[in-house]
Amino acid sequence: MTGSGSKVKGRRQGLTSILLIAALLLGGLLGWAGIQAYANAHPGHLVIITDSEGMTYELPLDRDAQQVITTPLGTNTVVVEGGRVHIEEADCPGQDCVEHDSISNAGETIICLPNQLVVTISAGDSSVDGVLNTDDSNAPASDFDTIAR
Repeated sequence: MTGSGSKVKGRRQGLTSILLIAALLLGGLLGWAGIQAYANAHPGHLVIITDSEGMTYELPLDRDAQQVITTPLGTNTVVVEGGRVHIEEADCPGQDCVEHDSISNAGETIICLPNQLVVTISAGDSSVDGVLNTDDSNAPASDFDTIAR
């Protein structure tokens, strides 16, 4: 009978080991997800867009938005999505700005040289001289007012 008792004990140890490994994997996964959520949360960070005419637009990095900037040099579509920002479309010849990776950290910049557009991320609130209301009856309700300096 001692042989069957050790088989049961071995199975229990095997089951315990599997449960311990599963718990460690789950804990690691939850920890990784928490770190990713914290890393992508940038409360107070602003996307600063400066065009060729000296207009500056600010969008919060923690709210999804789209801003179309048109100047005599060209048109760029800047998209804020999931705590990251990128240039979705541009009518410049090289498309380097469109191919640039999304940015999400303070100090990072995307530049469209032909259209003279600069997109950068600021770590905090900046001084605002006024709010330009882009009230368009055809615009979706989620559009933001554009802040200009």
